[in-house]
Amino acid sequence: MTYRAEIDGLRAIAVISVIIFHLNFLPNGYLGVDVFFVISGFLITNIIYKEQSQNNFSIINFYKRRVRRIIPLTMFISLVALLMGIIFMLPEDIISLAKSVIATNLFSNNILLYITSSDYWDVSINYKPLMHTWSLGIEEQFYLFYPLVFVLFRNKKKLLFFISLLTIISLFLYFFMRNDNAKFYLLPFRFFELSIGGIFALLYFNKKEISNIHKYIYYLSYFGLIALLFLPYKKNDIFLFIGVMCSTFIITFSKYFSNNYFTKYLLSNPILVNLGKISFSLYMWHQIVFSFARYVFLFEITLPWAFILMFITLLLSILTYTYIEVPFRKITMNFKFVASFVLFFFFINIGISTYLLSVEGVYKNFVVFGQYKNDFSPDIKKLYRKDLMVGSMQNYNENINNFNKPFDDSNKIKILIIGDSFARDVANVILEGKQAKNVNISYINTRNSLAGDNYAHKVDRADFVFLGFGNFFSKKDLKNFENNHHCSFQNKKIYYFGTKNFGYNMGLPYNAIRFENHVDYKNYYTKIREGYAEEDQVCQREWGSRFISFLVPVLNSDRKKVRCFDDEGRFISHDSAHLSKFGAQFYSKYYAQFFENLLSAKEK
Repeated sequence: MTYRAEIDGLRAIAVISVIIFHLNFLPNGYLGVDVFFVISGFLITNIIYKEQSQNNFSIINFYKRRVRRIIPLTMFISLVALLMGIIFMLPEDIISLAKSVIATNLFSNNILLYITSSDYWDVSINYKPLMHTWSLGIEEQFYLFYPLVFVLFRNKKKLLFFISLLTIISLFLYFFMRNDNAKFYLLPFRFFELSIGGIFALLYFNKKEISNIHKYIYYLSYFGLIALLFLPYKKNDIFLFIGVMCSTFIITFSKYFSNNYFTKYLLSNPILVNLGKISFSLYMWHQIVFSFARYVFLFEITLPWAFILMFITLLLSILTYTYIEVPFRKITMNFKFVASFVLFFFFINIGISTYLLSVEGVYKNFVVFGQYKNDFSPDIKKLYRKDLMVGSMQNYNENINNFNKPFDDSNKIKILIIGDSFARDVANVILEGKQAKNVNISYINTRNSLAGDNYAHKVDRADFVFLGFGNFFSKKDLKNFENNHHCSFQNKKIYYFGTKNFGYNMGLPYNAIRFENHVDYKNYYTKIREGYAEEDQVCQREWGSRFISFLVPVLNSDRKKVRCFDDEGRFISHDSAHLSKFGAQFYSKYYAQFFENLLSAKEK
C-alpha cells in the first residue's frame, strides 16, 4: 500500500506510551500495545485485500514478508537477553528467562506467561527481560491464521461478515470472561483489537471521499486517545475498547485529512515519523534495557536515569533498525539467506536455553544458594518435569507436601501447620531446628487441599496450630475457616507467623556484592517492598503474644530496609518472598529458644 507517514507517527505515540509506562511514569501507557494491535490489523488487511483484488495474493509470500519483518530481530534480541541473563541472573530467574526465550522463538510467550505469571501488573514483571514479547506472540499467532480467511473468502461481503462474526465472538469473550490472565494474554480475547482495524480497512478500501462528520470523529478520537493515556482512572475494559476505536478512527480517517493540523504537524511530524520507523526495535529493546538495569544496579528508575536508559534504548534501536531490520526487509536479500540466519539463531537460542533448563539454571557455582554446578549435571529429562516450573529450589520447598497427611500414632508433639506457601516456610523453619526429631507435623495447604481431607480430625489431635499466610489472616478469617471445614480451634494453642519480604528482587543484592572483596553480610540491607513492615505491625496488634514475626529479625532500625543474607553470605530468600534452606536455618536459630520453651512446656 502507499506509504502513509502518519501511521508511523501513530506507531511512535504507541511505543513511547509503552516505554514510559514500563518506566512507571505513565500508568495508562500500556494502551500503546492496543494501538499497535489496531495498526497491525488495519495494515495487514489492507495489504492482503489489495493483493487479492489484483489476483496476486500469495499466502507463502505473505508469510515470507512476516518472517523478514519480525523474526530476525526477535531471534537476535532473544540471544542478547539470554547472554545477559547468563552473566547477571540467579538460577531461578535464568530458568524463567530460558523458558521465555524458547516460547518467544516459538511465537508463544503469551501462552507461557498466561500459565506461569499470576499478574501482569505485579512489580516482579519489571525484572523479566522478555516479558513484553507476549504481544508479539499474539500478533504472530494472528498472522498465522488470519490470511487463511482471505483464502476461504474472496468476496468482500463474505469477508466482512466472517471477520465481523469473529470480532463479535472475541468481544463477547473479552467482556464476559472472568479470568483476567486469559483476557490479557490469549489471542481469542484480543482478536477484536486487530480485527476491528481490519474491518475498517475493508470498509474504507479505495474509498475516495468521506462525509464531513468523519472530521469530527477524527478530532474526538485524538482527544479521546490522549485522555485515555494521561487522565487518571482505574483500569477498565470499556476504556480499552474506547482506545481501540479511537485508534481505528485515527488510522482510517487520517489519509482523508492529510493537510489537517493534527495529521500534518503531529502524526506526520518528522521526529515522530522517524521514531515510528524504528518502533519495532524500540519496543524490543526497551524492556531488556530497563529490566537488566533494575536487576543489576538500579533499585528505582528516577527521572535522570529514565532519560539515560531511553537514550541507550534509542541508540541500540537505531543500530538494529539499520543493520538488521532494513537489510532483511529488502526483497533483494535472498530468502534462503534470511531463513539460514533465522534457523541459526533459533537453534542457538533453543540449544542454550535447553542446556540451562537441564542444569536447573546452575551453569556455575552460586554460593549464595549453596548450589554448585557439579551437583547439577545436565539431564534432558528435567525438561519434562512439572516441578521445574518454579525453579531450582523446588525439591527443598515442596518437601512439605509429604506432611499433607494425618498425624501418626507416635507420642511426639503434634504440630498442625495451616496456610499457603508461607506456611511451608514455617514448616521448614521447624524442620531445620533442633526440635525437629521431637515433633510430628501435619500440613494443610489451603490452596491445594487433598480431596476428602478430614480437617476436624487433624485439628482435634493437634497440640499446637501454626498459621502462615502470604496475605493478612485475621481471627475472623480463622472463624470462617472453622465454619467452612467443620472443625473447632477452641482451647487450641494457636500461633500466627507473619508475612515477610526481602526486597523487590534478589538480583540487585546479588550483583551488588559480586565484585566486593569484603562484605559485611550482617549489615547488608535492601529496601523492603512497600506495605510489608506496616502489615507486620497490624498482625502484631491482631494476634498479640501469639504472633511470631519473620520481619523483626531482619528489619533495620527505621523499618524501611531488610537484611537478605545470613552471616555466611547465603541468601535468606530465593525469590524475595519465601525462604531458602539457609533462610529456614537462619530463623530456626533465631527462634530456637522460643521453640524449645514452647515444646518443653508441652512435654512437661
